[in-house]
Amino acid sequence: MQVMPWEYLEEEAIADIGIKVTGKDLNELFRDACLSIANLMTDPSNLDELMQKAIQFEEKSLDLLLHTLLEEMVYLKDAELFFVKNVELHVDKENEGYAVKGKFVGDLFDPENDKIGNDIKAITMHDFYVKQVDNGWEAHFIIDI
Repeated sequence: MQVMPWEYLEEEAIADIGIKVTGKDLNELFRDACLSIANLMTDPSNLDELMQKAIQFEEKSLDLLLHTLLEEMVYLKDAELFFVKNVELHVDKENEGYAVKGKFVGDLFDPENDKIGNDIKAITMHDFYVKQVDNGWEAHFIIDI
């Protein structure tokens, strides 16, 4: 067996954050999942509500729908420096899947007034789930920072 000129240092750096979110219904679950990400990116209480971004997605499963929604937040941060303060949305069962419609409310990041938090690179699919539980709904996801 050949010895490789590298080794994997699994405990060297922590580059993921796991998040578990609960909600009494899907609307609350999806909203709070978005707000959990928003609170990692910056302190939303310092943001103004000067801009809105319409959201409308359809997917075959709730897992994919939530993943798509959270990835949109990461995209808006990276592409437009748009940071979310509030989320207004509604999740519906569609013919062969699910849909979410609504809006992200927030503002462009201002480095002189806003404090940067974790730089979220992606929402991973590892251990990603949305499921119904006794008292509502639960989601779990891991973000790559």
